[in-house]
Amino acid sequence: MVAPGLMVAAIILFMGAVSGAHLNPAVSLAFAVRRDFPWRRVPGYIVTQLLGATLACLFLLAVIGNVEHLGATLLGAGYEDWQAFLMEIVPTAGLLGVILGTASGAENVGRIGALGVGGYIALAGLWSAPVSGSSTNPARSFGPALVSGDWTAY
Repeated sequence: MVAPGLMVAAIILFMGAVSGAHLNPAVSLAFAVRRDFPWRRVPGYIVTQLLGATLACLFLLAVIGNVEHLGATLLGAGYEDWQAFLMEIVPTAGLLGVILGTASGAENVGRIGALGVGGYIALAGLWSAPVSGSSTNPARSFGPALVSGDWTAY
């Protein structure tokens, strides 16, 4: 779970000033609700986020095959749907809090913001992954579900 956090931190550092590093539809919506991001751009960002996640999974499918459902966010053994749903809501809300708290306008830029967001993703994944797969990102759940064909926990 540390690797995704580090990857997100790196993306924030190199893409933050260009696109705000909006990798997550929940983030784009949160910035729009806060009035730091124009609502007219939200649909395009969400489509692009879903497309990016799907293309990443198509790449994985081509390189490694449909191993582990391409990282689909699936329920942990012994957990119910409602438990996984709640386990996704809480870390996602926390992630949005960290992002909005470290952002300037609609951009999460700078070393502190990148470290805060990446660190939060790494730590939240440690306690939520066994229950829900720790997505905290609807696009990150959509891509693997679409490409692997496993919609059981989407």
